[in-house]
Amino acid sequence: MTRPVSGLLSAVEPVMQEYGGTWIARSCGNADIEAVDENGIWQGPSGFRLKRLFFNQNELDGHTHGFSNGALWPLCHIAYQKPEFRRSSWRTYQAVNARFAEAAAQEKPDAETHVLVQDFHLALTPALLRRRLETGLERKDLPGIALFWHIPWPPADVMARCPWIGELIEGMLGSDLVGFHTQEDCDHFLATCAQLLGLPIRESAHTVRWDGRDIRVRPIPVSIAPAHFERLEWSEKSKFWKQRLGIESRRIALAVDRMDPTKGILERLAAYELLLERRPSLGADLTLVQVATPCRTELAEYRRLSQELASALERIRTRHRLRPERSPPVVLIQEPQDWRSLSELYQMSDLCIASPLHDGMNLVAKEYAWCQGHHQGALVLSRFAGASREFGRDAWMVNPHDPDGFAEVLAEALEAPEAEREARMSRLRRTVTERTALDWGNQIIRELEDRL
Repeated sequence: MTRPVSGLLSAVEPVMQEYGGTWIARSCGNADIEAVDENGIWQGPSGFRLKRLFFNQNELDGHTHGFSNGALWPLCHIAYQKPEFRRSSWRTYQAVNARFAEAAAQEKPDAETHVLVQDFHLALTPALLRRRLETGLERKDLPGIALFWHIPWPPADVMARCPWIGELIEGMLGSDLVGFHTQEDCDHFLATCAQLLGLPIRESAHTVRWDGRDIRVRPIPVSIAPAHFERLEWSEKSKFWKQRLGIESRRIALAVDRMDPTKGILERLAAYELLLERRPSLGADLTLVQVATPCRTELAEYRRLSQELASALERIRTRHRLRPERSPPVVLIQEPQDWRSLSELYQMSDLCIASPLHDGMNLVAKEYAWCQGHHQGALVLSRFAGASREFGRDAWMVNPHDPDGFAEVLAEALEAPEAEREARMSRLRRTVTERTALDWGNQIIRELEDRL
């Protein structure tokens, strides 16, 4: 079975391996049909069961492409693309959430069970599941239900644009715990509950009252599973990737993203272009390797981004066409990379630029820090990424909307003394080591157990 590279996967898998149980997820391809049994179950060697749910194209179009990615994603990222609210997509979103709730109910969870619902695709599932279980169980015998929201939660006046914000929040409040990456997201969520639904909030306890229960709202920043990344000899990786990419530049800057407007890829290239123009001595022997994996190509905004990226790359290459052939200013990688390849890219790079316009966490920053075993790389991080709350002291912080300031920070990071880079990176790695994906999961479980 092929393992996709996914931040959510890397966070949830070690939790499932530790605690066991059933992971309910939608099918990812035709191979699932052959891998699962007649009940949609795949029993792998990892200590937990994988239960696949199969959906037709209309369901995927409405739930995933329509409401989740076409409405909630842009809305929660302060609408860098205009969210589209279609009633048909909302109805399909409701139906798909009901399928997940029913599948969870079939597992017959009880008070000894924890149900962890992941992300904005399944916001209605907690309440739907709770209603199903309450028909056969007393409230004290119900499982602990947690919903973790992996993307930002913006202010109440932004969320008010969603025509079904009341139903969405009521679905989320079927949980005993609602988790976010940052305290700011928690505060925005509580304010939305109070301002738009008129629900009572206990600010000192960070809870919201709904349906006779106090639902906890907590910042629980997600992290990575270091075991996914292989640490190899630096010289081996550097030689392999430079040969594969056809570059001989002395220094490598790296950015790893999905092709998404919120990731700030065009803004990053604009700042990098300014660096090359204003600091030619720094840029002459520097190549930016941009990994940008296409996604959500069914959405026009994403197809437009791909076209704009191609134009920006052509402009940069044309303006710097006199550079040596094997020292190009920028190289684009669009093929998906596995964990091993990412580890190699992270370790060979002198600089990693994680500069989203808005992001719940940004695990690329944590992955890069972990892979820098030689401690000599520099991390340039957007102040609008959730990771900035943990890394703000030791990463070089940028505002991706300020190309001039961005270019100056890039120069500062490249020119930093080796001792400063090593000290900063050592502290960043310590932060990642002290809080892994399993620690994230353990905190969610403790919060659910404390509710009793």
